[in-house]
Amino acid sequence: MCILCIYDIYARRVNKDLKKESPIYEQMEEWLIHQIESQAYREGEKLPSIRAMAEQRDVSTITVKRVYADLALMGYIETIAGKGSFVCALDVPKLKNERKEQLVSALQEVICSGKLKGYKDAELMMLFTEALQREENR
Repeated sequence: MCILCIYDIYARRVNKDLKKESPIYEQMEEWLIHQIESQAYREGEKLPSIRAMAEQRDVSTITVKRVYADLALMGYIETIAGKGSFVCALDVPKLKNERKEQLVSALQEVICSGKLKGYKDAELMMLFTEALQREENR
């Protein structure tokens, strides 16, 4: 499957998923990070303007502005006044590892909370599996 086809399928999924519980800007951040890490947007490439991205994703310009600002703080993009926003040179494996570590840390907190409430490992695994299934059915 071509990269543009995958991009289009993922983009449609993001717009469909905008009804999920997490804020739209967080969903857009995750989507754009995925696009950058998978090199749909390559190093040095100019991103669509805030207005153009808002129209493409069917969100407000304020949302896109926040996403671009957050990604700039995270080091994914650089915004140059009057020129636009560009993808930075990235150490993708390092960034993916950092994101993985953040997720593992969050999961460890959930596990600790479950154990404090008396759940055993097997019960926590069953709950995790149930939560995954619920997520897939949304």
